[in-house]
Amino acid sequence: MLFFFMAIPCWVWSQLPSFESSHLQNIWVDKSLKGSPEQFSILEYNYDPEAARLAKSAITKHYFYSSGKLVKIEFRKSGTPEITYEYDTRGRIIEQIRKGDFESIPRIAYHYDDNSLLSEEVIYRLTGTVHSKTRLRYNDKMKLVAKEEFQGIDRLTRYWLYHYNEQDDLVSEEYFDLASTPSSNINYKAVKSTSRTKLVHEYDTAFQPRRIQTYKNDLLVTSTRFHYAPDSVVKETTYFQSAEWPSEKHVEINHDSARVLIKGFYKTGDTTSFRSRFKEIYVDNDLIEYESRTLRGTYVDRYATFYEYDHKGNWIKKTTYSNGITIKVEERKIRY
Repeated sequence: MLFFFMAIPCWVWSQLPSFESSHLQNIWVDKSLKGSPEQFSILEYNYDPEAARLAKSAITKHYFYSSGKLVKIEFRKSGTPEITYEYDTRGRIIEQIRKGDFESIPRIAYHYDDNSLLSEEVIYRLTGTVHSKTRLRYNDKMKLVAKEEFQGIDRLTRYWLYHYNEQDDLVSEEYFDLASTPSSNINYKAVKSTSRTKLVHEYDTAFQPRRIQTYKNDLLVTSTRFHYAPDSVVKETTYFQSAEWPSEKHVEINHDSARVLIKGFYKTGDTTSFRSRFKEIYVDNDLIEYESRTLRGTYVDRYATFYEYDHKGNWIKKTTYSNGITIKVEERKIRY
């Protein structure tokens, strides 16, 4: 067994973040909910281009609250929960239950040890035995320093180590693959990393990021530059192919509640022009315009989102239009 030890003062109290996992869906949570509701449900209608009309989604989302805090989310099909997420009093995921007809993972549990700065995700089989486990280790600044993956309860198959600079920015990530070696035969001191990612940071005089270069196994893979103005921030990231040829460029502009994302793909060996380019514009996280420029031509799709509110100021209906056509309607029923 491989252990990572950290010296932590006994007087330090920290709260671990909620476990981030590929087994969890990216869930929207209303951060501006008013009036302390007990629960609400969301029913979606999405545009079906073949039928040229809105179609009711088979899944409804149900959110449950206690004392103003989210405690459970259910994804229901025909009124029956197919996936259930449960949360602790600090808003962290603690369990998900899956009841689909073809579900092979019926339960995933999450554990947090705020004193030892450890969190775990345990995946169970249909038989109730442990299929696999992932353990995360943090330092006293809540920075992830190690990730360990186990087959069954205790057979370590691979792990990652993370290192930070004085500004608490990630500077290196080491990956170790032990899957082909039986645990009993592993000499951990002799284990060499399978791959290594290094990040080189440059800061301005105010210690704001100016440039970040990422290398994987000593080859440059991305280079990000930051440009600051009194009311906006521009982030430019260039991606490189294996021979360190620029392949694409992403630009993100943030100005108050507006955000612009531009993705451009270079012609082979030519950084003076793009073979294709895509742009997205958001206001208050709502997409308002999408533009694509490819060999097929230029396409622009403009969006508009309208809200209806209840007496507490919470939205109860959200309608999204694309070039004048209704493409999505969300209806929310709230119980106070």
